Amino acid sequence: MVSFCLETGPVTKETNGTKFLQDIENLYASGGGDCPELAFAGILEAIMAEPERGSPMYVFTDATAKDATEDNITVATVLAKDVRIPINFFTTSLCGRPTYKPFEDLARKTCGYMFKLPSSRDLSKLSAITSATLQGATCQATGGNNDAIGKKKRSTSRYTYRISVDDSTDEIFITVKRQGRSQGVTLKDPRDTTVTSGVTELDTDVIYKISKPQPGTWKLTVSGNGKHSYQVKGVSKSNLAFEYFFVIIPAQKRNMPIPITDPLLGKGHFSRTPS
Repeated sequence: MVSFCLETGPVTKETNGTKFLQDIENLYASGGGDCPELAFAGILEAIMAEPERGSPMYVFTDATAKDATEDNITVATVLAKDVRIPINFFTTSLCGRPTYKPFEDLARKTCGYMFKLPSSRDLSKLSAITSATLQGATCQATGGNNDAIGKKKRSTSRYTYRISVDDSTDEIFITVKRQGRSQGVTLKDPRDTTVTSGVTELDTDVIYKISKPQPGTWKLTVSGNGKHSYQVKGVSKSNLAFEYFFVIIPAQKRNMPIPITDPLLGKGHFSRTPS
């Protein structure tokens, strides 16, 4: 007899790092046979547990989601954006489904990653990526085949993207998602030197981690037939965060502005304050 799991949880909330690792190590699998899984139910329960604002979420799974409904995807996207949680997926199997699109879409919309790993052993290769998201990496650019600025050659497809980096950036992470290793990926710095260090290559992903990047224009080139996309994240200690609010400016300028929650067109003014 095969048992089927139709529930998730309970959610464990822990602020002590050592205890949290112990809780993860104590997890065990039971039942089985219910492939794919309730990934979105778990995501929603984790967000509803009120994690720290801006903290990344990591979803580890060996299957796709059976509850990837339009409503679940929409709610997860809205809630994650509201508390600025990037959702990152690490998965080793499609489990009979044709695509990872629900995972890929949610990761892209929340400034997260979606990695298809050949095996769980490859997870250790991505430690630099996970540490960067914990530092608060910010999405700087995304694109793909349709955003190419290079010319398409007759014999093969070749796309070049220009990535601007300023002197406030401490680290950049460039991730290219491709269909297979037959598609070549190269990155050149502003001096036109090919980057060969800090590169992690998987079957469908190429990841560059660059510390203290030289300011200027970097060139990312993807060659070979097939779809691809890229994402650029940056880490900077000098970034400014802004809080915003809406106010009505009184006719009498000596009076204080009146804060409002629901502005009307032509009736309010937008203000923001650096924090």
